[in-house]
Amino acid sequence: MRTQASCSIMSGDFPISISWRKDGAPLPEDPDVQDQQHEFVSNLMFRNLAARHSGHYTCIASNAAASSNYTAKLVVKVPPVWLIEPRDVSVLYQHPASLHCQASGFPSPTVTWMKAKGDEDSEYVPLESGPDFVIYGNGSIFIQVIDSSHEGHYVCQANNGIGTALAKTMFLRVNGKCSCHSEIFPAHFRTHAVNESGVAGQTAVLVCEAEGDRPLRVSWSAGHRALSPASSRLSDRPTPSGLAAELHLRDLDRSSAGAYRCTAANDYGHDEMIVYLTVKGRYLSLS
Repeated sequence: MRTQASCSIMSGDFPISISWRKDGAPLPEDPDVQDQQHEFVSNLMFRNLAARHSGHYTCIASNAAASSNYTAKLVVKVPPVWLIEPRDVSVLYQHPASLHCQASGFPSPTVTWMKAKGDEDSEYVPLESGPDFVIYGNGSIFIQVIDSSHEGHYVCQANNGIGTALAKTMFLRVNGKCSCHSEIFPAHFRTHAVNESGVAGQTAVLVCEAEGDRPLRVSWSAGHRALSPASSRLSDRPTPSGLAAELHLRDLDRSSAGAYRCTAANDYGHDEMIVYLTVKGRYLSLS
């Protein structure tokens, strides 16, 4: 698309010089912008109009007696274009997921999401932020914990009223379930990081609760220290949805503080949870 800005001098003695400024600064070099000077007219020609050309343009006319200027605003409206185009994603059951969709344009496009009502992608309902997921201002969706209800076709639309709106369909697949009537559940944790504290000289009990189909295998490890029978004890107990594993740490001291990793696994998957332990109390320093 092309356009021009004209500056005509109605009166004044010659010679008259005419110059242009953009947003208060000299015109930037641009192969798509050309200043065509005539005796008392200057035309600023835009051969290929783009968003970068938006701004305030000032025409300055000067002769030996005085100088005069006039400023006008140029607004270039740009239809939306993809910055991040939605793509199909696969996510493990009970894990977080992000669906990305971002577009640019002027005015800034409004991004909306819709989800297919069933397995087919023929009928969609609008999505809004709720307890299951958050739609951020940049257009991305964040789902904290994926379940089978999240699987399906999604459509992201970007529209600013200029040109044709953008629309892209993507499919979110939830791994860890079968196509039969009953689902299978990989080992997983609902929480992946917690903070715990203990008192020096006493015992701390760290707990991680794993969920998933049985048999579940849960283990503890710590990169900063060995978990020996002399200083720790392991136990577990079944829960309605899985297994709770406990790590009993005796006689806490400085070396007890740190990150403890709880790992859960079954035949369908595995997951990890970190427990960060701080130890409070006074320590006796010998010298």
